[in-house]
Amino acid sequence: MNNTLINVINSYVEIEKNIKDLDIQIIICFPYIPLPISDEYMKEFSKKTNSIYYEVIEHNERIELWNNYCNILINSITPTEKKNETNLLK
Repeated sequence: MNNTLINVINSYVEIEKNIKDLDIQIIICFPYIPLPISDEYMKEFSKKTNSIYYEVIEHNERIELWNNYCNILINSITPTEKKNETNLLK
């Protein structure tokens, strides 16, 4: 996904270079947010849906992992001089 996104962005950068007075703004949105769920959520879900039960990691850890993923993606497409770590969720 990361390489695909970078390729799309690079395509727009090339288009922008070739058209006078064109200013393309690329906004990356992260539609998923790790929601807090109860300890029993997956157990109940697996019963209802007859699916495999697995334990979900703590909400804070899921938030941290999500922030890490978002930061890696953002930093991979951000010019070097503008890179910094951002906590998207708290």
